[in-house]
Amino acid sequence: SWGHEEVVKKQSSPLFEIEILMDPEDELIFQPSVDEFQAKAEDILEGFLDVMAAVVRLPTHDKLKVFIEQNVDIEISITIAELVADEKYHGLANEVKDSLALAFEDAEEFKTIFAPYRDIVIENRGVNAADMRKEVENSQRTLEIFRDDILLYQKQLEEITALSTANDNGIIRVNIERLKND
Repeated sequence: SWGHEEVVKKQSSPLFEIEILMDPEDELIFQPSVDEFQAKAEDILEGFLDVMAAVVRLPTHDKLKVFIEQNVDIEISITIAELVADEKYHGLANEVKDSLALAFEDAEEFKTIFAPYRDIVIENRGVNAADMRKEVENSQRTLEIFRDDILLYQKQLEEITALSTANDNGIIRVNIERLKND
C-alpha cells in the first residue's frame, strides 16, 4: 500500500548439511561435530586469503604499469596484509562465525526433540523373542500384554516414520534420515 514499506524476509536455502546420529554410547551427536565444522569454516576463511594472495594483482602487471604511472588517480588495490587487517573482512568473517553459531544453537535445540526416541531405541534393544517365549511359558506374559506391546511398537514406528528427515536451521540443514533408519 502507498506510504507503507513492507519488509520481505528473504528465505535462504541452507548452505551446509550435518546429521544427527547416535554414537556407541547412545548419545545423540552431530556429524560432523560442531568443533569439526567450525574448524573447517576457519580453514575456508583462511583459504580465502591464500586465494587472494595467489592472484596476480593488476597494478603489478608489466603492461599496465605504464598506464598506472601516467594516471595518478588510479587507486592501487590493497595488499593481502591490508586485507587481513581490514575491518570489513573481519566483519564478514565474524558474521560467518556468528551465523554458524546461531545455526548450531538452533540445531542443538532441534536435537533435543529426539531424546525420547533415543530412549525408546535403548529400551527396545532389550526386547527379544526368546525372553518373550519364556515369559509366556512361565505365565508372566498374557495375550493381552503381548497385544499391548504390539500396539506400543506400532505407535512408536508410526511416530518415528512421521518425523521429517531434515530440518533447516539458518545456513545449516540437519538431516536425521540415518538416525531414523538405524
